[in-house]
Amino acid sequence: MGTGALPTVNPPAVASMETAELPAVNPPAVEIMGQTTVSKPTIRPEDLLPKKLLVLDIDGLLLYAEGVLDCSLRTGSGDRVGYIMVMRRRGVETLMTKCLQMFEVGFWSCCDKNTQLDYLMYLFPAELWEKFLFVWYRSKFLDTKKTWKRSGGQFQLLLKPLKTIWESMPAFNARNTLLVDVNPYRGAANPEATRVFPSPYTGSTSDTYLTTVLLPYLEDLSQAYDIREYVRDHSLQGALRPLMFRSSSSGLAGLLYNYSKHAIETYVPEPLNRRKKATATEIEILKHLPNVTELEDRDCVA
Repeated sequence: MGTGALPTVNPPAVASMETAELPAVNPPAVEIMGQTTVSKPTIRPEDLLPKKLLVLDIDGLLLYAEGVLDCSLRTGSGDRVGYIMVMRRRGVETLMTKCLQMFEVGFWSCCDKNTQLDYLMYLFPAELWEKFLFVWYRSKFLDTKKTWKRSGGQFQLLLKPLKTIWESMPAFNARNTLLVDVNPYRGAANPEATRVFPSPYTGSTSDTYLTTVLLPYLEDLSQAYDIREYVRDHSLQGALRPLMFRSSSSGLAGLLYNYSKHAIETYVPEPLNRRKKATATEIEILKHLPNVTELEDRDCVA
C-alpha cells in the first residue's frame, strides 16, 4: 500500500438529547360558546394496563366431541375430525372475534397437541390464529397422580394452575386473568374469583349460550379494573359451582370435594383422608391452593 493520506470522513451529525428539538405537538382546539379552548387528553388508569387474559377450554365449551364408534351425532349435523365426531357450538366465531378485540386469548385444553390443533382448525379461520396469545395442551396440566371416581367410571385428576401462566407471562396475574372451563375441578388450584365454569355444550343445535349469555358477561367483565371483583359480584347464568375447600382437613380429599348437586356429573374423591400424612404429590397441589395450612417435608410420605 502507498503512503498517501486517506481522505477525511466526517461522521454524520447526531443531535444530543440536550440539544435536539422535538417537534411541537399541539393539543386539539375546541370552540365552545364562541371561545376557543384547548382540550386536555383524558388518560384513565385502565388505558395504561394490558388487556385482560382469557384462558379458554375447547371441548365442552366451544364444541361437542364424541368418539366415532359411540357417537350419537349420526344425524348428519356433526363433522368428523380424525376419529372424532364434533359439532361446533352456535356463535363460536362471533364470540371469538369479539373476545379478541377485548382480551388477550389463550387456549388450554386437556387434548393432546394434534387433537387440539385439529379442533382449532375446525373452529376458526386462519386469520384468527395469529391473534391467539398461546395454545397449551395436556402437557401443561398439573398432574395430581390421583384417580377420581366418576359416574360411569374413573378419570385422572388434572388441574390448570394459572400460576404456571403468571410465571411465564409476568404481565398477567390474579387481577387480570380469567379461566373459562366447563370442568370445575380443573380450576381448583387457583385463587377465588379467577375462574368461571359456563354451562357445558351437549350438542344441541338450538344452543345459543355463547352469544346470549357468555358474551354479554365477558363484555361487562372487560370493563372492570379487577376481574375478581366483577366475578364475585356478578354470577354467570347457568354456570357450574366451583369446587369448595376445607382447609381444616388433611389430604387432598379434604380440599377438593364434590362441588355441587347442580353439576352435570358428581365427582367423588377417593378416601385419601384416611391417611394421616400427605403424599409429595398432595403437597405440590397444596402449594397452588389458596388459604390452606402449609405442609412441611416431615408431613410427606414416600
